[in-house]
Amino acid sequence: MTFYQVLTEIQDIALSGVNECFIGDPWEVEATARKYPLCVLDANLKPHLYTNGMRKYKIDVYFVDVVKGDESNELNILSDMMEVGLAFLDYLKEQEIYYWSKGDVNFYSFTEKWDDKVSGIKIELEIIVEDDGNPCKNVFIKNKSK
Repeated sequence: MTFYQVLTEIQDIALSGVNECFIGDPWEVEATARKYPLCVLDANLKPHLYTNGMRKYKIDVYFVDVVKGDESNELNILSDMMEVGLAFLDYLKEQEIYYWSKGDVNFYSFTEKWDDKVSGIKIELEIIVEDDGNPCKNVFIKNKSK
């Protein structure tokens, strides 16, 4: 399974609990109008590993919502996003193609992130998928006509 395929499958799962799922740098979320609550899949600049026929991907998953100016809804957002995140993890664990490399998943709440406009949770995933072969392997075959 390619990295893109893993991200799009995780995106599909996340969309069952939020209005939109953005793949990319979380700091770019403010650059465009978004539908909240929102999921952000941040896999940029994360180390990945290939070993013993298994691919390990590190992905940070954020579930966020907009905080009111007086912050009166901040606790509700943290609670709601935690429930969405836990449901996301439960569903992800049911998928047969994924294996957790660790029994535990790091799970953080945060407030006033990205220009003090959103609060929510961050889940640090390390997902292992079995390598099903390299679809690009023929690209790297040495040119024998020389």
